[in-house]
Amino acid sequence: MRLKEETSLFKSVPRYLISFVFFFLLILVPTIFGFGASADTNVIPNTSVTQSVKQDNQADNTATSSDATNSTSTSPETAATSQPNVLGNTADANSSAASSSDSSDSSSTQQNAPQPGNLPSDNTANNSDTNETPAIPSKFKVGDIVQISASAVSESNGYNLIPHRNWVGKVLSISTVSNGSGYEYMVSFYDGEHNDHVLEQDLSGYSDPVFSVGEKVEIGSYAQNESNGYDLVPHRGWVGIIISQQPFSGSHSFWEYKINFQNGYENDYVLEQDLVPASWEPAAPTISGNDYHVNMSQTNSGSQNDQLLQTALYYASQHPGTNIQLPQGNYSMGAAGPQNLSSTAGNIILSSNTTINGNQTNLIVDGQSIWVGLATGLRAIDGVSNFTMSNLNVKAKDLVNGNFFIVMADHGNNWQVHDNSFTMVNTEGEHIFDLGGIQNSTFSNNKFIGYAPNLKKVARLDMNDGHDYYAEAIQLDASSNNHVWDADYISKIDSDSAEHNAQTQESNNVTISNNQFLPYLDDHGNVLAYSTGVGQHSTPVGNITVTGNLFVNPLVDWVETVWPGHHLAPIHFWSGYNSLNISNNTVIGVFPIPNASAQLVNNQRVVTGSVITAVKYGIRSDGSDDWYIDPNLRIRVTQAGNSLTIVPNSTGRFTFTVPVSWGWDVPNISLYAFSSSADPLNSSDIWQSSMENLALPVATGAKFQVGQQVQIQSFAGTETNGYSLVPRRGWVGTIVSRQPINYSHSQWEYRVTYANGNNNFYVAEQDLTASNWQPSQPAAFQVGTQVQVRSYAQTESNGYNLVPHRNWVGKVTAVRAMKDSNSQYEYSVTYANGQHNDHVLEQDLQTSQLLVGSVGVSSTQQQWLYSIVNDAVTAANTNDLYASIMLAQAILESGWGTSDLALSPNNNLFGIKANKSQFANGSVNLPTTEYDENGRPYTINADFNTYSSILNSFNDYVDKMVHGLSGESSNRYSNVARSIAGSYAQAAINIQQDGYATDPSYSHLLVSVIENYNLNVLDAN
Repeated sequence: MRLKEETSLFKSVPRYLISFVFFFLLILVPTIFGFGASADTNVIPNTSVTQSVKQDNQADNTATSSDATNSTSTSPETAATSQPNVLGNTADANSSAASSSDSSDSSSTQQNAPQPGNLPSDNTANNSDTNETPAIPSKFKVGDIVQISASAVSESNGYNLIPHRNWVGKVLSISTVSNGSGYEYMVSFYDGEHNDHVLEQDLSGYSDPVFSVGEKVEIGSYAQNESNGYDLVPHRGWVGIIISQQPFSGSHSFWEYKINFQNGYENDYVLEQDLVPASWEPAAPTISGNDYHVNMSQTNSGSQNDQLLQTALYYASQHPGTNIQLPQGNYSMGAAGPQNLSSTAGNIILSSNTTINGNQTNLIVDGQSIWVGLATGLRAIDGVSNFTMSNLNVKAKDLVNGNFFIVMADHGNNWQVHDNSFTMVNTEGEHIFDLGGIQNSTFSNNKFIGYAPNLKKVARLDMNDGHDYYAEAIQLDASSNNHVWDADYISKIDSDSAEHNAQTQESNNVTISNNQFLPYLDDHGNVLAYSTGVGQHSTPVGNITVTGNLFVNPLVDWVETVWPGHHLAPIHFWSGYNSLNISNNTVIGVFPIPNASAQLVNNQRVVTGSVITAVKYGIRSDGSDDWYIDPNLRIRVTQAGNSLTIVPNSTGRFTFTVPVSWGWDVPNISLYAFSSSADPLNSSDIWQSSMENLALPVATGAKFQVGQQVQIQSFAGTETNGYSLVPRRGWVGTIVSRQPINYSHSQWEYRVTYANGNNNFYVAEQDLTASNWQPSQPAAFQVGTQVQVRSYAQTESNGYNLVPHRNWVGKVTAVRAMKDSNSQYEYSVTYANGQHNDHVLEQDLQTSQLLVGSVGVSSTQQQWLYSIVNDAVTAANTNDLYASIMLAQAILESGWGTSDLALSPNNNLFGIKANKSQFANGSVNLPTTEYDENGRPYTINADFNTYSSILNSFNDYVDKMVHGLSGESSNRYSNVARSIAGSYAQAAINIQQDGYATDPSYSHLLVSVIENYNLNVLDAN
């Protein structure tokens, strides 16, 4: 990061000015000292270069560049318009035409001149010593900010402009095009490049900056980098003041700004696209003596409070001995979003000679927060020194998955970190303190609560991912340039990191004392995340003292029981150090607690479970995994004065039966894991797991017998295997088998079979009740009754979907007593097309009214109508049509299915004439009655579609109603839709008006057929 006190010339001088001076000297020095162009030779103006090139090409290559130079340099007008460009030279930087008169010849001029095809459109020879002045003034003046057009192709001398399209620069000089027809401009860009012959047509004005000097602005939440590549991510959400602005060509911005922040930091090249109007005002601190009170806000975002803290730390860097006081309450900190160490988001830079003290302060980490102490030199003590951090409560916003907080130190001296708490901010594989080369420091009376909640349920450790398990809350390391100890993070924010870490520096004289490393528990005392520990695992360390600390339920705690001498312990350092002082630490609840359950097996209480006993630490020569087995790991089972010692097998599994001698009324037992292996680093520590209290099932007799009729309780949730019982609530069935099980409040589970053939195989005893149920009334329908599925039917009693069969008409073929929902019976219903539903509840049926009361309908006609009625209902229900209209048309058009057109092989029920239908398989020519405009009938022969089946006849009819006739631009029958017509009567009128038939009484005939035969009962919604 760049602070205001930086004095580097090249960091304070604008880049375009540096380029200007550099190139000015590059041209001026040779002129002064007499080499390069002749001192008494007039400089060729930009217009003259173009002019000389024209003349040279038009004179058949006979004119030399010297001639051109002498010809143009004597013109007062052109000499007056010649001005130096931004680089300090007046010759065209993109051309070689300006050379010494005694070294130029016609061939060199030809070689460097643009090709004729790229010259300006005026091809008339101009041998005049002067240029004509255009009739209108130039559009732009010297000093104007202009932009190269997006369609620009070349300068007037043919030089390629395409690479500079949309570039923004400043007009340095203006000259007329040689024939006086317009202007060309010398345009300089702030990065030092320039174009000297830009035609006016290829320039446009430039938009004003959005923000003004002195305006308060905010770095956008999406900002990535400044235009020079400098990282903007740590400053997202920061509010500062614009100090200066300048044009910029690139990205989506035309301006860039220099921003100064209240905390002393600055960003010099912020693109306009990365700024927004300030959405908040950083609160001013309250300063009293050495106390600097940060006025955080509980409504601020994490990045906003970060800026306030960084401001305080900058102040402290200028005022040694500052006590930064944080207020009471809950305050967001860090950058929102997922943890990402590849990003510098949430970055805070610490300062020396500083105290950060909380006053019942809870810092809520939202996303990630990374506090860093940077190295200031090669020595280990060259870093953040005399730094105190106390009385802070750092807590994750997400207390289920945790959030990421870390304090990193590259070198440093005399850190005092005490009386803080860190809750659920130690994520998988990370640390809370990552200390490289720290010296003479103490960490005491802190609480580290919860580590990597996602690892709580891991059943077996694979050392290929070992760091995820033994990552320390306090990691001591050696700082170096290998970028391993800090995961290559420091170099992202400190350009001097490589220089300061040229020598490896071990952490030395560090004391870790009287801290608590605790699991994170829920309100009921259940472990949500185990704790972690302290140590080193990648580099040597110096004098280290770890004493008086408490470790409760650490994730890694039994290292020496499974892999002697390595990292899997709450306190782990490489063996062989004489300078280690590890004493008087207490380890309680050594992981892993046995995972056990108890159930009744043949009325005996059987306990099964598992515990981790092995760690994968290599690959055998045959390619298989090599596991280290702890032969001393045991399970101790206790109950009052009774105990058992169980030896788990090689995979960690164990099983035992609670002895009958302990009593049938024993409600629970306790289990814990222990080992006789010793840890050489902390052999006085106690190594055993916490007690696991396990409730035992009570052996009782089964409440229900095989063959007994039972009913599913109204509150039943699921079977013991998780299958939902909710749809079966109230069902009556018969028990066909049973078995003991310990499930919730039940010791038995049952298989229940129902009259409809369905079964539940794992019904807990608590979800059943004895039943003597019998139907209270006779069935509403008998075998042979013509019934119709109701329009609101959902499912059969076995869950089968009834929606596609709504309004279908069929015959009852079977009746069964069945208690379900509002029904006491279920029915088997068979339809004319052969389909059937076998478990239709009584509540979902009604007596069919189709053809009821109709006179003169023969049995053949009835049979024919029933054979097509359900096809019509299905087609209507799924296409927003009226089934009654469809069937009435089929009756009229086919004569109850008896016309030649309706009979096989034609199968055309709707009189649809031949067209390019995807459903037709041909056509047939038959006589048909039509009506003229006066309603008089006449007979003609016409071609009609034929179909392979009656169903395709329905499909073609529906296609015409929904999509219209082939070749028509719009659907003529759209107003026949049920949602538009609103009634079958209106649909009948609409279909006649749309030209379906020429009979003037067609709509009345349709309505008459519908009402005579009760076809409208099929339209129930």
